[in-house]
Amino acid sequence: MVKVTGDRVLIKRDVPAIENDNSIVSGEVVNKGAGFLTLTGNYLPLEVSIGDTIYFHSRDAEDVNFDGETYSIMSASNIYAIK
Repeated sequence: MVKVTGDRVLIKRDVPAIENDNSIVSGEVVNKGAGFLTLTGNYLPLEVSIGDTIYFHSRDAEDVNFDGETYSIMSASNIYAIK
Protein backbone atom coordinates (compact mmCIF):
# COMPACT_ATOMS: atom_id res chain seq x y z
CA MET A 1 0.00 0.00 0.00
CA VAL A 2 1.15 3.53 -0.73
CA LYS A 3 2.16 5.86 2.12
CA VAL A 4 -0.07 8.93 2.42
CA THR A 5 1.48 12.19 3.65
CA GLY A 6 0.37 15.11 5.79
CA ASP A 7 -3.34 15.69 6.26
CA ARG A 8 -4.41 13.54 3.33
CA VAL A 9 -6.57 10.43 3.30
CA LEU A 10 -6.75 7.62 0.74
CA ILE A 11 -10.30 6.45 0.06
CA LYS A 12 -11.95 3.54 -1.69
CA ARG A 13 -15.19 5.06 -3.00
CA ASP A 14 -18.46 3.21 -2.54
CA VAL A 15 -19.31 3.95 -6.17
CA PRO A 16 -16.85 4.89 -8.94
CA ALA A 17 -16.33 8.57 -9.73
CA ILE A 18 -18.52 9.97 -12.49
CA GLU A 19 -17.22 12.63 -14.89
CA ASN A 20 -18.65 16.06 -13.94
CA ASP A 21 -20.30 14.61 -10.82
CA ASN A 22 -21.17 17.39 -8.41
CA SER A 23 -22.53 15.64 -5.33
CA ILE A 24 -21.80 14.33 -1.84
CA VAL A 25 -20.33 10.81 -2.02
CA SER A 26 -19.03 8.26 0.47
CA GLY A 27 -16.08 5.96 0.75
CA GLU A 28 -13.94 3.95 3.16
CA VAL A 29 -10.65 5.33 4.49
CA VAL A 30 -7.93 2.81 3.58
CA ASN A 31 -4.88 4.88 4.59
CA LYS A 32 -4.09 8.27 6.10
CA GLY A 33 -1.22 10.66 6.67
CA ALA A 34 0.37 11.67 9.97
CA GLY A 35 -1.89 14.71 10.40
CA PHE A 36 -1.73 18.49 10.27
CA LEU A 37 1.80 19.90 10.64
CA THR A 38 1.97 22.74 13.17
CA LEU A 39 4.36 25.68 13.19
CA THR A 40 6.33 23.97 15.97
CA GLY A 41 6.92 20.90 13.79
CA ASN A 42 4.48 18.62 15.63
CA TYR A 43 1.56 16.81 14.03
CA LEU A 44 -2.07 17.14 15.08
CA PRO A 45 -3.57 13.70 14.44
CA LEU A 46 -6.43 13.29 12.02
CA GLU A 47 -9.91 12.78 13.40
CA VAL A 48 -10.63 10.01 10.90
CA SER A 49 -9.45 6.39 11.32
CA ILE A 50 -8.67 3.67 8.81
CA GLY A 51 -11.89 1.75 8.14
CA ASP A 52 -14.18 4.75 8.75
CA THR A 53 -16.83 5.61 6.18
CA ILE A 54 -16.60 9.28 5.25
CA TYR A 55 -18.78 11.68 3.27
CA PHE A 56 -17.22 14.33 1.03
CA HIS A 57 -17.91 16.40 -2.08
CA SER A 58 -16.86 14.61 -5.25
CA ARG A 59 -14.93 17.63 -6.55
CA ASP A 60 -12.63 17.64 -3.48
CA ALA A 61 -10.97 14.29 -4.28
CA GLU A 62 -8.61 13.22 -7.04
CA ASP A 63 -8.65 9.70 -8.44
CA VAL A 64 -5.38 7.75 -8.43
CA ASN A 65 -4.46 4.20 -9.48
CA PHE A 66 -2.26 1.89 -7.40
CA ASP A 67 -1.68 -1.77 -8.21
CA GLY A 68 -4.61 -1.85 -10.62
CA GLU A 69 -7.08 -0.40 -8.08
CA THR A 70 -8.68 3.05 -8.28
CA TYR A 71 -8.67 5.16 -5.12
CA SER A 72 -9.38 8.78 -4.31
CA ILE A 73 -7.04 11.03 -2.34
CA MET A 74 -8.04 14.23 -0.58
CA SER A 75 -7.29 16.54 2.31
CA ALA A 76 -8.92 15.54 5.60
CA SER A 77 -10.20 19.12 6.00
CA ASN A 78 -12.62 18.42 3.10
CA ILE A 79 -14.40 15.60 4.93
CA TYR A 80 -18.00 16.55 5.80
CA ALA A 81 -18.94 13.64 8.07
CA ILE A 82 -17.60 10.39 9.53
CA LYS A 83 -19.69 7.29 10.13
